Amino acid sequence: MQVAAIEAAAARFTQTVFIPALKARRGLPRLRALFDHWLDWTKRSGLAHGCPMQAAAVEFDDRPGPVRNAVIEHFARLERELVRAVELAIGEGHLRTDLDTGQFVFDMMGVIFAYYHNARLIKGGKAESRARIAFERLIAAAVPVA
Repeated sequence: MQVAAIEAAAARFTQTVFIPALKARRGLPRLRALFDHWLDWTKRSGLAHGCPMQAAAVEFDDRPGPVRNAVIEHFARLERELVRAVELAIGEGHLRTDLDTGQFVFDMMGVIFAYYHNARLIKGGKAESRARIAFERLIAAAVPVA
């Protein structure tokens, strides 16, 4: 039952974040759309208690078994898809060709997780604006120098 709940949350995430972002132009516009949709996916999905995947990751990170494996697979798939989006942005010339895509995705996920932590636990009123500033700094550091 718990694995089914993880799979349902992952499917909802895909429908709310990734599918709409695919409508954006390939490259940096799509990467920005992914970030925007990800910031507010729990609100748009009616998940009043925050991100179920992040909650499952915290709860099962040190508990071996099928639920942990399902959470790991979700995050591994998420990282692969984000790396692909960054690679497309590089291919479009929007980001540097020497960019470490894994590091970029790690940093992007860090911004999102810090946003969730600040917005939900601390009730930080500036969480969204701080997340957007952090993401724009990440992009600014990754664009080709003219």
